[in-house]
Amino acid sequence: MTVAVQEIGAAEPQGPRLRRVLAAIEPSFLELMQWDQTARRLIFPVDHVQLGGESCRVRGCRKTSFKFAMAHQLCDTCNEHWLRSGQSVDDFLATATRTWRYIGKDACRVSACPRPCKSNREPFCYAHLHQQRVSGLSVEQFVRRPGVVALPSFGICQVRSCDRQKDYERTSYCMAHRNRRATERRSGSRVDEETWKGTASPVTITGEISLLGLPELLAAEVVFGLQERNRSGAKTKDHSLRPLVNTARRQQAGSLAEIDLTGLTRLQHQLVATFSASIDRIGASPETERFKDAWDLSVFGLGGSLRFTGISQPWLREAAKEWAVQDLLLHRGPRVYSTVQGGLRSLGKLSESLWLHRDDHGIDPSRLGRPDIVAFLHRAAFLQDEGDLSVDGRHKLVTKCRQVLRRMRSLGLSGPGRPLAGLPNDFVFRDEDIPDEPEDSEAGKDLPAEVMQQLCSHLDALDAIAPPFVRTAVELIIDTGRRPQEISRLPWDCLTADDDGSPVLVYDNHKSHRRQRRLPIAAATAALITKQQNVVRARFPDTPAGDLALLPTQMRNPHGAKSIGEGLISAWHRAWVTGLPEFHISVTVDTDGRRATEQILFDKARIFLYAYRHSYAQRHADA
Repeated sequence: MTVAVQEIGAAEPQGPRLRRVLAAIEPSFLELMQWDQTARRLIFPVDHVQLGGESCRVRGCRKTSFKFAMAHQLCDTCNEHWLRSGQSVDDFLATATRTWRYIGKDACRVSACPRPCKSNREPFCYAHLHQQRVSGLSVEQFVRRPGVVALPSFGICQVRSCDRQKDYERTSYCMAHRNRRATERRSGSRVDEETWKGTASPVTITGEISLLGLPELLAAEVVFGLQERNRSGAKTKDHSLRPLVNTARRQQAGSLAEIDLTGLTRLQHQLVATFSASIDRIGASPETERFKDAWDLSVFGLGGSLRFTGISQPWLREAAKEWAVQDLLLHRGPRVYSTVQGGLRSLGKLSESLWLHRDDHGIDPSRLGRPDIVAFLHRAAFLQDEGDLSVDGRHKLVTKCRQVLRRMRSLGLSGPGRPLAGLPNDFVFRDEDIPDEPEDSEAGKDLPAEVMQQLCSHLDALDAIAPPFVRTAVELIIDTGRRPQEISRLPWDCLTADDDGSPVLVYDNHKSHRRQRRLPIAAATAALITKQQNVVRARFPDTPAGDLALLPTQMRNPHGAKSIGEGLISAWHRAWVTGLPEFHISVTVDTDGRRATEQILFDKARIFLYAYRHSYAQRHADA
């Protein structure tokens, strides 16, 4: 099927935004969604990993199941009937046929008759149904009866989002919309007829979304947004997108930007945000993005975003952009944005200080000097005294500001015509300006052996609240002492052996940019890895092993190539630790010359993922 992309916006004059969006919609995606310009309907492919679901197993049911494990591949309605039946799933499926109410759109069973049937049980239009009842014939006998012929159509429902046939001549609507309009009137609705025709939502059909009645720009934005969300690996089901489309129609919004999101679910907010972000990226490049005050780092081939809005002075903001472009190249890993944004936050604190203590708010760089650096240092000390900065936070703030300003000067940003032009040479941080670093911030972060024993004895409780891969990740961190990020990003084929056959873990040290590091591990740890490999292989049988992650995320990951984030492991770990009984450790006390052992409470806040790394190091140091 060949689909003309321009047809989506053919009915209205095309503004620049509409033309840009239409040009970015791929014909192959329209073919995937079976786009029909006349029906203006998106049909979600049932067998698609991200867009579809499993067909309900009940005979005659046309709905889709999205709850594979819980509903035994039954749709919600059939699942409820099964639960009420008291039967086993197999016994229920052996006898069940979908005869209860369903949502669909079927024509009369008489050949070529365009009029809608009354129901699934009575599959004729009203005229033919009357004839069939009078004849006393079965459905199959009646449709084969000589003289039974198709009747002319009564026309299409006048609700602009609907393409269903009317079932009576003297009505404006199909049966569903006629009943809905009557119900709303009885409930006191005062919406006039023409407005209602333009804002009423279509009748829901499983696996389909109608864009009839939507402005061309909004329809194109929805199609393109869905295309890009699908490209990203995210799952989007028809029942997730439909409420947003119906809300936009009811509000008569002309584009995504005009939709009032009040009262919508978190998912609807996410859809608007991701669709809008995708549209904003059309035609974007690093050359265009770098002039904005908020950067979408996908344009740079990275994740996340950068914001420069916390820097008030134009010269400092422009210098920060020049620095950020260069600094993005110096870091690796999925959280590059976090590292660079840390530098921008430090500059934001410097900007705040200039704004507060200078009459000109620091707008003119040529008027700055050493006193402004001193004022910033005093403010950092004040923030620490007020509890807004820790000792370590103050040290890092000043250190980062010095580092960034030095880097800006080394990049030539103080030259003629550059952002720092005219900035005096004494606007600089000296070595003595750096606050003392906290003493041995790593000390005391290892966990006592008693606490480790208690944690390991309660690992089953982690299984009870979190997906199985979380326990696997936590056990690997405990056993290997690797950083949480290093474990979360392990490839599927991370296990190998030494020459003597002893198991070895192969991992990447992302912090130091050292790849393919080798760590001898215990046989029990190797067994944990092989068990997880089998789980992943069974879940993604068609993905090459070299592309798989050992701990694949469940989000936007149809092929198993994306790893879980360390933040997810940390969140589940914190929930697990919080729910465990109190931890106690033994200490020896001396009371009146008599030594005794007492149990004291151990603070759960000290049990975090990185503490296992310190505990691993301490165990090996003591060995």
